[in-house]
Amino acid sequence: MRNGTLLKIEDLYVNFKTDEGIAKVIDGVSLDIKYGEVLALMGETGCGKSTVAKSILRLLPKNAEVRGKILFKGTNILDLPESELRKIRGKEIGMIFQDPLTALNPVFIVGNQISEMFKIHKLRIKRTILDEVIELLKNVRIPDPQRRYYSYPFELSGGMRQRAMIAMMLAGRPSLLIADEPTSALDVTIQAQILKLIMDLRNDYNMSILLITHDPGVVAEMADRIAIMYAGQIAEIGPVRDIFLNPQHPYTKGLLRALPLGHKEERELENIPGRVPNLIEPPPGCRFHPRCPHAIEKCKKEKPKPVVVSNEHFVFCHLLRGG
Repeated sequence: MRNGTLLKIEDLYVNFKTDEGIAKVIDGVSLDIKYGEVLALMGETGCGKSTVAKSILRLLPKNAEVRGKILFKGTNILDLPESELRKIRGKEIGMIFQDPLTALNPVFIVGNQISEMFKIHKLRIKRTILDEVIELLKNVRIPDPQRRYYSYPFELSGGMRQRAMIAMMLAGRPSLLIADEPTSALDVTIQAQILKLIMDLRNDYNMSILLITHDPGVVAEMADRIAIMYAGQIAEIGPVRDIFLNPQHPYTKGLLRALPLGHKEERELENIPGRVPNLIEPPPGCRFHPRCPHAIEKCKKEKPKPVVVSNEHFVFCHLLRGG
């Protein structure tokens, strides 16, 4: 396993032009993913997790304005022409979407859709493309892969469709796999199977993974580090164990108290008062300050800088700087 940083995001800003105004969806996000690491990006629905993921592959709609740097193996993806980006997208960086039924083309058989990866990226193969695809279907544990090669997406269960999507992403043997809520459309039993499959493949293929989720159980099971997002800003980032056992940001504390974490003793789940801000007119400074019970004047005016809690554990909060 290689050492060092595979992906580094520096001061990422994403705005969307809308009829109501400019939505400031991502506000200066910085994070990195090491070789062989699983980094989880966690937060409430609408906090910007998927926007960060799609920014990496430049899959945002035309009304998006993007600033900052996204360095993949030292190259800024945001500066690449489309012809060079296509060499990375799907080959070196793969993505699994929330709903595999909409991600797969309903009018083509699954095998042909996976075969396209070999043709588009001109991948080297030792056998026929048919044999390579069937081998991939075996690797993701689809039963009777020879028959499933000729199946249409609607003929597969949700779990098998997700496995087919994973097989498609594995064709290029990517260095980075982006998994955007990969089990949200599946029942609990299938969820566990897919998550185990992803982790097994991570080890087999030596991949790094950016895991987008709002499920703390999935994070605890899969991730090495976790970044907590709120309203387009990073609130806290560090090793999973450190943040779950010693959360520092008021939002992280509130988020974890509001989630069922499987404690033996019964406890009433808490909620965070207030509402998520309108990102067309977001609050200045720390975007959590209107809902924070500990907010001070500085929180309302200045965006907090990272404070070191311990090794690799950082929190973006003025309170830890003593105001």
